[in-house]
Amino acid sequence: MIFVKDTTYFVVRSGGALAGIYGLTIKGPVVKLRNALTLPEYRGQGIGRFMLQFRLRYAQNAGCTKAEAFVTASALSNFLALGFTAGRKTHVSTHVKLQLD
Repeated sequence: MIFVKDTTYFVVRSGGALAGIYGLTIKGPVVKLRNALTLPEYRGQGIGRFMLQFRLRYAQNAGCTKAEAFVTASALSNFLALGFTAGRKTHVSTHVKLQLD
């Protein structure tokens, strides 16, 4: 995982064990969701979706009006289910955007 300057990271624990790490960077009205990782043994339990919703609320409370991210194919459905629109694709990810209310 690459740690990015000016990025806030949230750590999720389950029973004291590390379950995931999730980051975001706020630049003006835009939040960039970054570095989301749920450890394999905790996948499929809704942690990733919960942390996506949590980071969006955090950004809204900080005054953000737009959210964006580059997401892998395995995470894309979570983003689309929350209203993100898919944009350009690379060989490893899809750029997604969401207007925050």
